Amino acid sequence: MELGRNAFFLTNDFFMNHRNMLTTSGQSLFDKWVEKRAVRLDDKDIIVSL
Repeated sequence: MELGRNAFFLTNDFFMNHRNMLTTSGQSLFDKWVEKRAVRLDDKDIIVSL
């Protein structure tokens, strides 16, 4: 995993367990960070051809 201002991360969830451990102001900052850095993948994005 690479860290830095140009790094992104791939996730299939919304980090709700981590988010709920933060204060209200921390949740706001966390939401902004996830919005800018997350590349989300869920089952609607997966196409399987047989």
